[in-house]
Amino acid sequence: MPIDSPVEEQCGKCVACMTTCPTGAIVEPYTIDARRCISYLTIELEGAIPEEFRPLMGNRIYGCDDCQLICPWNRFFFAHRGR
Repeated sequence: MPIDSPVEEQCGKCVACMTTCPTGAIVEPYTIDARRCISYLTIELEGAIPEEFRPLMGNRIYGCDDCQLICPWNRFFFAHRGR
């Protein structure tokens, strides 16, 4: 498979994903601390969820997409898919 060009950074000064993340898993632009990510904690983590994150998870049982839902660039994806 040929290597394509990297995706351009399009966030600009937007930090919506960082501010909406309930556990602060997006620690800086383009950097996620997966150990804090609710999707990781509820899907991939083997063992108990650390107590410090439990109150921040709210009523979530499986995953979290808050960062994806708040991202203004994702509206182009949903428009393309007809949602």
